[in-house]
Amino acid sequence: MSRLRSFFEFFIPIASGLVLGIFLGALLGVWKLPPYPQIQQAIQTARTLYAEGKAMVGVAPVQHLAPLRDQPPGISVPLPDQVQPGVTFLVSLFDGDFTARLYAADGAQLYQWPIDLFEVDFDEKAHKFHTLIHGAHLYENGDILANLDGQGLMRISRCGEIVWQNALRPHHAIDIAPDGTIWTPASGEMEVEPRLADTPLRFDRVRGFSPDDGALREDLDLKDPLVRAGYQGIVSALRNTPTDVLHVNDVEVLRPEMADAFPLFEAGDLMINARNKNQIWILDGQTMDLKWWMTGPMSGAHDPDFQPDGTITLFDNRPLAEPRADTGWTTLLGGSRILQIDPVTRATATLWPTEGGEDFYTPFRGKHQMLDNGNVLMAETDAGRALELTPDGQIAWQYVNAYDDTQVAWMMSAMKYPESHAAFAAQPCP
Repeated sequence: MSRLRSFFEFFIPIASGLVLGIFLGALLGVWKLPPYPQIQQAIQTARTLYAEGKAMVGVAPVQHLAPLRDQPPGISVPLPDQVQPGVTFLVSLFDGDFTARLYAADGAQLYQWPIDLFEVDFDEKAHKFHTLIHGAHLYENGDILANLDGQGLMRISRCGEIVWQNALRPHHAIDIAPDGTIWTPASGEMEVEPRLADTPLRFDRVRGFSPDDGALREDLDLKDPLVRAGYQGIVSALRNTPTDVLHVNDVEVLRPEMADAFPLFEAGDLMINARNKNQIWILDGQTMDLKWWMTGPMSGAHDPDFQPDGTITLFDNRPLAEPRADTGWTTLLGGSRILQIDPVTRATATLWPTEGGEDFYTPFRGKHQMLDNGNVLMAETDAGRALELTPDGQIAWQYVNAYDDTQVAWMMSAMKYPESHAAFAAQPCP
């Protein structure tokens, strides 16, 4: 009996302490009282260090890598007679360099720009691999534009020389207006905007840059058209993402040759994609008033484009889960899709994937380009894949950018240009 009494005298205080500790820990978690926030921050820091540590110490660009899927690495051209004529411009990590390449329709590599953008330094760069090119463009003379996400925009010659660069915090996609202006989203500052919320928030801007020297031509505050229209309510759920309310990932100018197909819009109007709100806005190109907007059925989408038939197409990511082999690298919804929207009727249609056609899925990033022959060219970023699909969803041209035996490098951009954009490749560099 004395041994049993001794056991309980020893065990009960310990058990009581554990129960009390669990109870107090639960209360701290519910009320977010110290040291709960500090513990959560420490856990998040540890996760970040574990996931990104190799990149932060300059060992490997793990932030640009993803698992290799069930796709053959390298170039394949299953349907050469159905490939859109022209050359394909790709931005990714090639043989250790973060740069761009140009490929012919038959899969031959035509050019690689002699620059490693990991080596370009910006003030906000945290480590060597802290560079992400969300937007890129190829000029016919071989110069390229690269939008280094949140750091700066630069123009690079065909010989890898930096023609100019700025540090005005542009990010994501690039669109070139008919007058040459380079349009891109840009980061705003954390601020209190009483017209929208009583807590600090960050609202993206839209900026236009000169192609000659990268100087700022236009700087649009997206809060103003929203308030003028009286539509503050469409972004009222601010507490979920106060540091990134809109996450604008694309801006596009409506070309004069397409304007007649869009009775609600006019040439020069700007289309804005707000990923975090699953919204598309159309701003008047003269007054910058909000003239049209739509939310859903897109989810986490990228790259909306005006089309000659009067519709808008976009890369609808639908980010339900991380791609995994045991789920077939897709999701219950079938992965990502190319969505078509009629802005007049607001009717929608899924153009790809087709019944029996190729599936694709990248929860984040991704771009598409509708081609003249009816094909679509896509950058399936997290798969490290550029693929051209026929109207019935078959692969005509594909490049899977393997980093090693188990990983791919993110495919950030894939764009088709006329064959004349490859003429520079035959010219020697000094």
